[in-house]
Amino acid sequence: MSLCVSSLCLILLGLSFQTGGGVAATELHDDFRVFFQVVSIDDVTSPFLNTYQESHEFARSVDFLVSREYDQLLDELFESIYFEEYRDLMMENGVPMQVWMERFRALTHAPPFPARSPLTLTRASLDKDFMPFIYNMMPYIILTDITDVYFYLSRTSRPFMAFLQFLASDEHQNTLGYLIECPQFQALWMALLENGIDLQEIYNYLSKEIAFAQDF
Repeated sequence: MSLCVSSLCLILLGLSFQTGGGVAATELHDDFRVFFQVVSIDDVTSPFLNTYQESHEFARSVDFLVSREYDQLLDELFESIYFEEYRDLMMENGVPMQVWMERFRALTHAPPFPARSPLTLTRASLDKDFMPFIYNMMPYIILTDITDVYFYLSRTSRPFMAFLQFLASDEHQNTLGYLIECPQFQALWMALLENGIDLQEIYNYLSKEIAFAQDF
């Protein structure tokens, strides 16, 4: 689960890349920027709003992501010693985690996230399913473009190569493992699952899509 959760953490904790310290961090930032020339927030806004209007299950999941309960769970995770150690390690390797955290927190309270929906259905009457958004989003994103960028950078960019080596290192794997197993992360994971957001299912689905894209 280590690299899969690593990828999820990078997605969930940061949607904006800004320059960290040093030349290597700046170059890594430039490499990451290329990905966001392929996939932008505009690519997911339309399917997000469409699904929000059409799916009560998805709307309930979104309501949780803008709730005080979710904010509190994030605060507890971000303030834990386990996350501090992971954040510091990532920052040492050119990833400005503090900026990512601030950006992510701001994003969940800004467009395309709407205000809490006036759902009248009870929690018990709702099926828990976040996946319609993922399914609706995928046609907007050309994964072959992303994989082409990934493989190009993995062959041509020294900072990006070093970053990939870092992600596969024992130091990163061990630190990430402690983070995943900590009570704060487990509490957040279970709360997401209870509100229809299965990170493992999302990862499995995206992995299959990416593997399919790599064949073309």
